[in-house]
Amino acid sequence: MASFFSLFSNPLRLHILCELRDGVEKNVNTLSAAVGKSKHNVSQQLKLLRLLNIINQRKDGRFVYCQMKQPELFKAMEEISKVLRDNNISATLPTNDNNNEKF
Repeated sequence: MASFFSLFSNPLRLHILCELRDGVEKNVNTLSAAVGKSKHNVSQQLKLLRLLNIINQRKDGRFVYCQMKQPELFKAMEEISKVLRDNNISATLPTNDNNNEKF
């Protein structure tokens, strides 16, 4: 349980998860550009997400592609966000359009 909630403790990891939310497979270069961080930093976070069984990764030549393995994770995030809202605790997640979405 603690490892699950640790997913939300890192803003970069949270941003990566939001980028993968649509279920579309993305490569590390695309994710790096979307979150505005180096490929090295993004790769480190993707490794943790893979070890926690949250994403699938596949290699095609020099490119590594990632996709959400557990889309139900976002249902859990929405439920947690609802509890936070109901208790007047603000939580902001990054969105694909670089604006912030309040949950």
